[in-house]
This record gives sequence, C-alpha cells and structure tokens, in this order.
Amino acid sequence: MRIMRCTTRTIIIVIAMLPASRAAAQTTGQLQVGAGSATDARGIRSDALTLAPSVAFGQGTPSSAAITGSATFFQNNAWALGGGVATTSRAPIAGGFGIALAADGSGVRTSYGATFATADLTPALEWTYSPLTVYAGTQAAAGYTAVTASPGLGQIPGASTLVSQTRWLYAPVYGARLRLLGDDPSVGAELALRWEPMHVGDTVVTDRTANAAMVVGPVTLALSAGQRTAPGEQSTFGTAGVMLDVMHDVTLNVSGGRYPSDRLTGAAGGNFMTAGLSLRVGGRGMPSLPTPRGVNDVPAGATRLTIRAPHAQRVEVAGDWDDWAPVPALRADNGVWYADLRIPPGQYRYAFRIDGHAWRVPQGAVAVDDGFGGESAYVTVRDVSATDTSTGREDR
Repeated sequence: MRIMRCTTRTIIIVIAMLPASRAAAQTTGQLQVGAGSATDARGIRSDALTLAPSVAFGQGTPSSAAITGSATFFQNNAWALGGGVATTSRAPIAGGFGIALAADGSGVRTSYGATFATADLTPALEWTYSPLTVYAGTQAAAGYTAVTASPGLGQIPGASTLVSQTRWLYAPVYGARLRLLGDDPSVGAELALRWEPMHVGDTVVTDRTANAAMVVGPVTLALSAGQRTAPGEQSTFGTAGVMLDVMHDVTLNVSGGRYPSDRLTGAAGGNFMTAGLSLRVGGRGMPSLPTPRGVNDVPAGATRLTIRAPHAQRVEVAGDWDDWAPVPALRADNGVWYADLRIPPGQYRYAFRIDGHAWRVPQGAVAVDDGFGGESAYVTVRDVSATDTSTGREDR
C-alpha cells in the first residue's frame, strides 16, 4: 500500500535481531530508523523521522509470513502510524506445476484525521521448467479511505464530518521469471515480467512491469521499470537499488525512483530516495547442525561442513575460500553428507550443491539471502594456534 514515501537525505540504520532459539531459526526481526524528507498522504512534504520494525517468519521455506509496523513523525507536527501482515505459500502439484498464494493487509492512521487500509489476495497457477517460471492468476483487493473533514460554512463550531469510501479491485495477473545461475552460487541474475489489467470500479488500469536483479559476490543490483495505462493517466515509473555486504553483519543499501498513484486509497504517486545501513545485533541461538553418524572424528586442523540430504545421489560443497570450486562430500549412514576441508582462518560463505543443480545450506546455519530465493551459509575458521581442537565451526 503506497500511503506515503520517505525520501531520506541521511543514512538509515537497520538493526536486524537474530533468532535466539532453534524454534526461531527461520525468524528474523528488523528495526529501521530513517531521517529525511517525506510526503504524507495529503501530498504535503516535510522533514520526517520514521521508525519501521518488522518480523519475518519461515524465510527460505515454501510458506513465509511477515509482520510490519511504521511510525512517521513530521516536522510540521503531523504523524502517521501503520502496520501490516503478509504471507506467501507455494505447493507443488506435478509435472512442474504448482499453486502459489499471496495475501497481505495493511493500514495507516494519521494525526490529520485520515485512515487508510487495504487487503489483497492473489492465487496463481505456476509452471516451472528449469530456470523459467510462468504463472497466471487472479488478484482481488479492497481499499478503504476515511477522512474527517473540517467544518464548513454554517456548521456548528467544533463539529466534524467523516467521509469514507471503499474501492474494490480485481485483475487477471500474468507473468514470468527467469533465474540465471552458474556453478558459483555467489553470482547470478533474475529477470521478471508482470502484466496486470486492473479493474477499479468502472475503470481499467493496466500496469506492465519488468524487474531485474544481479548478484556478484557481496554486491546486489536491482532494477525495476513500469508503465501505467489508464483513462487520464499515462505514466512511467521505476526504481534502482544497490546493496553491498560490507561484512558479515553489515549491509549498505541505496535506492531511489518513482512510484505510481494508488488507485485503491487515492494516494498520489511520487519520487523517493533512501540510503541505509543494515546491522545485525543480538544473541545467536545454538541450533543443532547435522551430525554424520558412524564416521571418523574431524582430522586435526580441518573444518567439517555438513548437510542433511538423505535422498541425494551426489553432494558437493563450495565456498569463497577457493572461488567456489566444488568439492565432493561423503555420505554417512544417517543421510548426512560431510566434507573435512583445510580452510585458512577467516570468515567465509558457502553452500552445498545437491545432485549437480540445487544449491542449499544446512538447517540451523547462519545464512544470507542470495537475492534469488536461495541462501549462502557462513562458517568461521579459527587460527590453529588458538585451539587444540578442530579449527572450524559453522556459525549458528
């Protein structure tokens, strides 16, 4: 829901709180603090401070959800408080077909007597063949706007009038995604197209969008471009963003662009620019990583990396300690694959390749999103002089 956009001229600090237990291994929290220039739903621009906490559940799994909140305080003494929930789910059927379902709802309350709320549901049928996914579905959404109007001429002093409106939207949705990955999971790209002829009341609003993302080691580039066709509105919009992994717990984010109007709530379109710093803080839990059964102990000076893949026929592990050159792993009796490697001291990203094509990380390991629905795990290798046991451990 595009109720407001914040154009920041200063750095935004994002604090991500890591899970503290195995039960929360797929849960991450985030607090975003931003200072800059923002436009409220009335179209009035002012310097502003924004706080935006969020919690995501089930990341990297077929079903995920997120809870978000926001509080914006404007220099002109106005404020806006909002929140939302979103969930996505995917279930395979057969022959590359699957069903995807996305749902979300959000709302904003302002100090100037305006309330906005939206709800959205999009079921779709997907078909995937290797790197290509095409889909078709139906979107249904509702938007509610309520504004407390100031008293007019002849009205009783202090009286107010509540003006509200509900809009409905439905649209067929068509699209495709092409994921391009090589033998190195730290390098890849994804292209996506989407077409939505939206029916808002008696008006047809057609949005055509194209998205591209590229990951090259610690750098992620994201681009989006779109065109809107509607009675009385012919416009283009788009965004561009760069994310840089400065180190394990720090990511720098810069983005900007233009967004279209919101036909459900009546909010106008506009421009935005943000700069952010993402910091990970808080305690880490100690989930149990896969342990191979019936194998020899870790050789002195080696680092053991493991993953549970009982149905795999071939498993390899690769990491940035040697430019992602795959190394074969061995299978233990309990379906855990392992590799004992001589890795120099330091902190590295790694992943396992299953049967020559699917890249995965072990459950319970600290991991980072690669930008294409996959992940890379972290491992810290200690100096051999600092310990008389194994020199490596997988981060948790």
